[in-house]
Amino acid sequence: MAEPEAFDEFVLSIARETWELFRREPVLFILASLVVTLVSVFSLGLIAGPVSAGYVEMVRRGRRGEPLAMGLIFSRFDTFIPSAVAFVILGIALVIGAFLLVLPALLVALFSAFTLHVITYENVGGIAAIQRSIAIVRENFIHVLALVLMIALAHAVGGIVVFGVLLTAPLSLIALTIGYERLAGAVVVPEQLAI
Repeated sequence: MAEPEAFDEFVLSIARETWELFRREPVLFILASLVVTLVSVFSLGLIAGPVSAGYVEMVRRGRRGEPLAMGLIFSRFDTFIPSAVAFVILGIALVIGAFLLVLPALLVALFSAFTLHVITYENVGGIAAIQRSIAIVRENFIHVLALVLMIALAHAVGGIVVFGVLLTAPLSLIALTIGYERLAGAVVVPEQLAI
């Protein structure tokens, strides 16, 4: 395995790549994150996994320079069962962690940050995706921590500004996806799109 870049260079390059992708289709990314949020809320979280996976798919295709469309959000319903399993397990773990003085819940959230990305990219089950996310974070702990702190800071600033979350939500989803690709060494090939 090649020596990883310094975490500050990693975070800055992710921020740069995120902004470059976002500025190609800003309205689409903003609307897509709104649709994902609204569909997730109105379905009581039942289809939050597949539509979020659809957003990740949209970012993946955007990174390859492929045309993007709002319909991509609804293109990954094949992830319904794995994402539901992962969400239930992680939801229980987060609730238990929150009862144990919050820090365990933060650790669960940190180590499961790439679970949905693993499901989307690697087409694995919910439990295997959680295990893979934990492995990625454990191998790149400082990089992931720096990325998550950058995203948290962006959300804190976005929460202060009226409608700031309209910008920070899509940027966060894009940044996490790019971070996953870089840390997991995900190589996207056209054959994966047929899944």
